[in-house]
Amino acid sequence: RANFLAVPEDVGIIGFNDSTLCRLADGGLTSVSLNIDLLVRRAVSKLLAIISAGEAEEPIREIVPCALAIRGSTSRARGAILK
Repeated sequence: RANFLAVPEDVGIIGFNDSTLCRLADGGLTSVSLNIDLLVRRAVSKLLAIISAGEAEEPIREIVPCALAIRGSTSRARGAILK
């Protein structure tokens, strides 16, 4: 153990996009879970609007809700304040 870090005792690991592999990893990988269906619907809607207008609009920013799927690769941080 002198040259290794233990998960989640020494370091936490968080993934992004919450794939099936996150659930299958030993103990589970904590991951940000995106609503892919909503992302695709919004992107297609915007693309169709651009096509029908015949020109590209200024870039826009949309915030799509996501969730944190907490699994075994993280633990509560020492001294963390939870609200």
